[in-house]
Amino acid sequence: MLDSLPEVPEAELGLEACRMRASAEYLCPERLIEAYASVGVQVVADPFSSAVAEQAIAALRHGLPFSIVRIGDGEANLLSFGRYPGTPILDQHNFAAIIEMQQDRMAPDLAWAPVLRELIFSSVLQADVVGVIGLWRPRVFTIDILMELFREDRRGGSGHWRALDLMLKLAREGLLRGKIVASAYLYLGILEHIPEIVSHAREVLLVTDRAHLASDFARRFGGMSFEMLNIGKRRFPVEALEPSFLQDVDSQLPQDMSGYCCMIGAGPWAEVYCSWVRQRGGVAIDLGSGFDILDGIISRPVHRALGFDRVSKYALRNNMDLGQA
Repeated sequence: MLDSLPEVPEAELGLEACRMRASAEYLCPERLIEAYASVGVQVVADPFSSAVAEQAIAALRHGLPFSIVRIGDGEANLLSFGRYPGTPILDQHNFAAIIEMQQDRMAPDLAWAPVLRELIFSSVLQADVVGVIGLWRPRVFTIDILMELFREDRRGGSGHWRALDLMLKLAREGLLRGKIVASAYLYLGILEHIPEIVSHAREVLLVTDRAHLASDFARRFGGMSFEMLNIGKRRFPVEALEPSFLQDVDSQLPQDMSGYCCMIGAGPWAEVYCSWVRQRGGVAIDLGSGFDILDGIISRPVHRALGFDRVSKYALRNNMDLGQA
């Protein structure tokens, strides 16, 4: 699909770069936190904070629906499709690139872009906690670093900035009112409190391509029932013309999920699944690359920045060294 798209015009790349530079101040976590707080949004910037986990535990204890979604660069590539004037070809490239990166994917037909955008947007509106980029960074991140990223990886650089910019816009429009806005790395705090979370769940459902983790969970947290809804690219050919994997997951989710804790690792589709679990009365957590850590894999630069000792304690296999993805 990327090969069939026209080259992104220099004018579009220049316009995107100008937008990035115009909002460079929000690459500073303190400034971004102030911006969210100024519109009355509750902010939990520390990814290791117990606040998000405590909210999930309270929902499980009282049988209330609850969802935690995270908007990173991939989700922003889909959410921002057509929302930024003057960059239609860049939007098309970003959409196609992020679709082709997923475990469950289809041929990146642009006709589906608005549909997928609205599904993820709806999941944000329904969520109780929204993880966003930029509230916490393990190291200084400057506009020069972002511009270098954009030159090397247009999708990644553009997605990073749009994730930051678009979510702040939604907050200023009042669409995040009543929610907790937390760090996109909030899964670190969830991992810290998994024992307490699962102990309050009637059932635990794992939605991931790492099928072996169900037995690892059961071994670590004996006495609990861990169900698995396995996903992955082997089940859905890239030639598929529509996102049939979405309907497949929808059909496998129980209709009554009250008391369920559903932990999900499914790229941008996790947000859609979170909304469906919430609609069925369950507690849904977009754990994302937290599943990699549980499986003993360092898959993100932030994991390496935190260091082996800090993240290895979450691995479910104590005799396994954390490898490099």
